[in-house]
Amino acid sequence: MPLAKPGAMQTTNVNPDDRGVNKLLLGLILAVFLSLHVYAFYADGLFDGFMAVFHSMRGWNVVLGADLTISLFLIGGWLIRDARKRGVSPVPYIALTVATGSVGPLVYLLRNHRGK
Repeated sequence: MPLAKPGAMQTTNVNPDDRGVNKLLLGLILAVFLSLHVYAFYADGLFDGFMAVFHSMRGWNVVLGADLTISLFLIGGWLIRDARKRGVSPVPYIALTVATGSVGPLVYLLRNHRGK
């Protein structure tokens, strides 16, 4: 395989069928995750479930909470840069991320912003 010249941009050929499979997989993950949200709201309500996390701030709960927070900040930073590069407003996706966690980035990935 020939080496690319320094500074030359490399492109990857993406099979259009793979994009459909990826969107299907992301849609399935989003549907399952939204189902978990509906179940949690139904079982515990919005504020009771949220407060239960703070009542048991021990050990792994702290680690998992910190890990989730760091991950969402990193994903949010990527989402903002990518959306601006594509000329799309990141505001609705960041609002969804703040309100529901991973739902915002999943919806952003499902949207087709390639043409923008």
